[in-house]
Amino acid sequence: RNPLVAVYYTNRALCYLKMQQHDKALADCKRALELDGQSVKAHFFLGQCQMEMENYDEAIANLQR
Repeated sequence: RNPLVAVYYTNRALCYLKMQQHDKALADCKRALELDGQSVKAHFFLGQCQMEMENYDEAIANLQR
């Protein structure tokens, strides 16, 4: 596996979201965005993480991208 593929990080972030491990999901979303700043999935999952962590302003910003 190539650790430079954003999809791997977004897929794992979704797993972490389902397990309610929001800090790990957040880290994976941020890494995915470093690799692919246009990743819709990464922005969406990042927004979901931030909603769960009650960071509403940041969540809105990411969900609107």
